Amino acid sequence: MSGFFGIFRPQGGAVDLEAFEQMRKATEREGFDGMETHVEEKIAMGHLMLRVSPESKYDKQPLKSSCGNYLLVGHFRLDYRDELGDKLGLTQYELELTPDSKLVMLSYQKWKEKCVHHIEGDWAFALYSQLDKSLFFAKDRGGYSALFFTNFKNIIYFSSDLNALVDAKIFPVEIDENQLCRIGITGVELNNGQTLFKNIIHVKSAYYLSVNSKINITEKEYWQLKCEQSVNYKYDEDCFQDFQSLLSMATSSRSRTIQETGILLSSGLDSTTVAYFSAHELAFRDKKLMSYTSFPKYFEFEGLKDSFRFREDLNVKEFVKEFQNIEGEFLDFPDAKYSELFLDNSHIDYYAPFLTNNTFWLNGIYEMAVQKNVKNILNGQLGNYTISWNAPGLDLYLLLRLNFRKLFKRTQFAASTGEFLFIDYIKRKFYRPLRNFLKLAIGGIGSGKTNMILSRSIIKKSFSENFSLIKEKKEFGFLPGITAILNPRRLRFEILNKNFANIGMKWFGSSHSFAVQSADPTSDCRLVNFSFSIDEQFFNKKGMEKYILRKTMDSKISKNILLQSKSYFQSIDIGRRLLDDKNLTKIISDIKKNQKFQFVQDFDEFLASFDKIHLRQNAMESMLHSATSVKIISLFYFLESLNYICKNKLPHDVSE
Repeated sequence: MSGFFGIFRPQGGAVDLEAFEQMRKATEREGFDGMETHVEEKIAMGHLMLRVSPESKYDKQPLKSSCGNYLLVGHFRLDYRDELGDKLGLTQYELELTPDSKLVMLSYQKWKEKCVHHIEGDWAFALYSQLDKSLFFAKDRGGYSALFFTNFKNIIYFSSDLNALVDAKIFPVEIDENQLCRIGITGVELNNGQTLFKNIIHVKSAYYLSVNSKINITEKEYWQLKCEQSVNYKYDEDCFQDFQSLLSMATSSRSRTIQETGILLSSGLDSTTVAYFSAHELAFRDKKLMSYTSFPKYFEFEGLKDSFRFREDLNVKEFVKEFQNIEGEFLDFPDAKYSELFLDNSHIDYYAPFLTNNTFWLNGIYEMAVQKNVKNILNGQLGNYTISWNAPGLDLYLLLRLNFRKLFKRTQFAASTGEFLFIDYIKRKFYRPLRNFLKLAIGGIGSGKTNMILSRSIIKKSFSENFSLIKEKKEFGFLPGITAILNPRRLRFEILNKNFANIGMKWFGSSHSFAVQSADPTSDCRLVNFSFSIDEQFFNKKGMEKYILRKTMDSKISKNILLQSKSYFQSIDIGRRLLDDKNLTKIISDIKKNQKFQFVQDFDEFLASFDKIHLRQNAMESMLHSATSVKIISLFYFLESLNYICKNKLPHDVSE
């Protein structure tokens, strides 16, 4: 996606051109298709172009409206362009010559702020109105986009890139201790709308904001995910046809590119479904699909019988063989070293600063993609909660609601499969879900919940307790593995809302740093709305998990992928990789010697976690301890980088 930035001086006077130039330099990156700027009294905007869609070759931003009243800058990847074009009265020929930015400008001219109800896809933009000297910000419902802004001395500075906004060094920044404590806890995210800096906020998903000449900011939510069921199908086949149509349109829209298209392809049902529809769409255009599949560098594990679970590339190779236009890349990145990522400050993302076990191969894929002119990379990140939901705990939920009729039908079908073991069925469907629910429900009472949350933190408890996060025992919202929710529909609703709030911004940040566009067909809002309109039991009909998607993709995907029930674990060898990285020893030694952040970080836990990375003893535990170690080291280097940027305005040592 393209990048953009700007300065709005609502109370008059010329825009600080020196500050604007600093923002331009901080925003500019290699691999993009040029930078354009526009400066007027009160407003200055800049745009870093990434041309991906066929219409983007006609795009020129910042864009001024034909009436001269509006100036727009943003990044856009619009879905359902034909429908929007019809609403705007464009012919098909005109639509093919109209870039997404102009469609949004025309939409605003016609509907003003209500334009957000008509534009779908991944987008965020800023629009200046000469009529009332105001600035309008808007962001999509949950796509891959970002928009940050701050008010400093009655001047609004904004950017799609938080790093660029901070690195421009126009205004002082100060770390937000509460937000730092939050992201240090596994499963907890930043408060929606907040960043790690006290004075910088981001436009929330499905919101728009207006800033008038008096710097009054009004915010409005324009869309909410609906949890209620609204559709019943008389025949299952009708559902499958509608589902397939939506999947096809969502994938087709995200496969439109003037360069090559790639996909992060695992052997999971979600990404292979996206690959299936994308490959067919690209074949129609006589184009190929580049697929990227990672697998462990080390795949022999002592004491593990199911080593095949870590070699999902084997199933992917069988899948790729069925398509002449899929060019598969199978990557173990033998020379990748985490020490290089830690020491390279360019990889620090100020919105999501922690590296993960998968960062090294995701960055490697982006680098390889750019070399082969792949500017658009698909994934199926939200598929587990939209197209392949398995409705966990559904049987227990029916039992507790005394819905014996539906429960009997499900049990009856399970017994008819010929593989029914009553004791095993009771354990899987009732005992284990009830045990987990009670554990979370009891642990979540009173201070127990706070203790459970803090036990998952890499921030020292003595530091966290001095801030309102813990003092006031504020609600953390939904937390996987902590919050007790038995209703599977409600559980999915909470997970998706949590993902819509932050996951798209993380994907945007990681791909934007490599001048690549990421897109997820499984996050398509029409597809999401469709999945929530269906009875929850339909996702697990007759005891078959992922029933709708499996029936829809039957005969399209091999049985090995379609019917697999076991999960694969990516980066299972991360512990071995860390231990083999000789430079990491020096990094750990430097962290141990450095005293200035020890009041924030729990170094005892870090050393304990790192010492437990013994892959040959237990690969799964090693992977978990590796994730903690990587997170703690990331925190150290994040604080180290901020020590310079914040000019000693880091969190103070509360023990003093």
